[in-house]
Amino acid sequence: MVKVHLRKITHDNLRECLNLEVDDSQKTLVATNAQSLSEAYVDANLFPFAVYDTSVCGYEQPQVPMLGFTMYEVVAGVGFRTAFNDRF
Repeated sequence: MVKVHLRKITHDNLRECLNLEVDDSQKTLVATNAQSLSEAYVDANLFPFAVYDTSVCGYEQPQVPMLGFTMYEVVAGVGFRTAFNDRF
C-alpha cells in the first residue's frame, strides 16, 4: 500500500502541479489541473492539494517529485478529482 502526504498548492509547487497530466484515456473524464485550480481560486469550498510520497513529511522543500494532484469539495461532498504522473 502506498502512503501519501498532501500539501497545499503554493507558488513553489504550482508549475509542477500544472505540468501533471492524466493518462490519455482519462482526459475526457476530468478537468485539467489549471481548470481545477482556477475553480478553487473563486470557490472557498474547493480545496486543492499536491500529492507527495510520505518521505517529504516534515521537510519544507520536497526532494522528490510531486506524485499527483487532488481536490475535494466540502459542501457537496462530491467531485473528488485526482491526477497522478505516469510514474505513480
